[in-house]
Amino acid sequence: MSSRSRVLYGLHIAAMVAGMHFLNGNAAGARAQGSGDQYETICRQITGSYESSLFSFEPDKQRHWAERRYRMTGDNKYIAPIIYNLLIDINDLRSDIDSLSDQRYLKRRYERLLDEFNRDSRKGGNRYELFKDQRQELWYLNLLEQLYRLKTYHVEDDLDYLYRPAYRLVKEHDFTPVILDTSAIKVYGAQLANSVYYLYFLDLGDQRHEFQTAFQSVFPDTLDSRLSQNQFRDKLYVLTHIMIAASQYYQSAVDRNSFEWILDYFRDNWTRIKDDASADIIAEIGICFLLAKCDDDPRVSDCRDELVSRYDRDAQLIPSPSGNVDLELGEHRNILAVMLLCWPGSLHEGPHLDDFQLFKDVLGN
Repeated sequence: MSSRSRVLYGLHIAAMVAGMHFLNGNAAGARAQGSGDQYETICRQITGSYESSLFSFEPDKQRHWAERRYRMTGDNKYIAPIIYNLLIDINDLRSDIDSLSDQRYLKRRYERLLDEFNRDSRKGGNRYELFKDQRQELWYLNLLEQLYRLKTYHVEDDLDYLYRPAYRLVKEHDFTPVILDTSAIKVYGAQLANSVYYLYFLDLGDQRHEFQTAFQSVFPDTLDSRLSQNQFRDKLYVLTHIMIAASQYYQSAVDRNSFEWILDYFRDNWTRIKDDASADIIAEIGICFLLAKCDDDPRVSDCRDELVSRYDRDAQLIPSPSGNVDLELGEHRNILAVMLLCWPGSLHEGPHLDDFQLFKDVLGN
């Protein structure tokens, strides 16, 4: 079987296995979590709403939900949706590596990545404008994220024929101009914070301090009063993503002392955060305290109670600020709410797919 055929076969098998896991495991999971506690009840209801519809979502949203649920629970039923999306990424990565000399292919690839920005939204429009004249930079940032994901899933050895040439490309590329670009930090800061930590975890350089300095020059605390609501939200998103990225996206705790400056900012600005921040941001702020093992900090319960106040009991999810209850559009917001409301006693790394036979079978290993 060719490598491409194995990927297509793997997509089919992973999707079927994922569906069977959820059909067989969902009801039991709901019963196991049931209690009279308000947080757990809402957590269970949101989880039920999403996991009954998860496989109607686009693959990346399936992966986003399943990856975070795995890191909270360690439940293997969440692995198949992760494999499903990873195989799509592997197919894209293979095409990229095989077509580096094909300018027509690269042009189409750059356009495809650029078109993923929703130009009708404020964020998407700003990001489109940022990258429309530096499309190759967007491709390199995407390649960096793909490499990080292979590494965190422990499949870089299984996919060495792709990982090595991609790693070499990223190693030879200078990310400093975009990572420290103040105009980029204004509109793409959270994603750049992610990229800083991708580079660090892949042993490709440590720009954490330089990025922090650049960020603080863009969003100095002394000028907070001049920030619009959207600008204030952008600032908060960068702060939360610095800590979340440091945890390798909920795989481990972070050093509290290293991030006390961020936690203090959240403590000191709670009144405005409560009034101006979205539910996504409030959930991430609460999670940042938990990642730093500040479980007893009053801001954790403040964040949880604020999410409860925004919960729609009829829709059994947290709607958008405009009241939209579309499940797929609200996936990011609601998985964060589930994580904050039902934070576990310990986190789970990975998943380490090199230990999972389904993935081995797909690769023919």
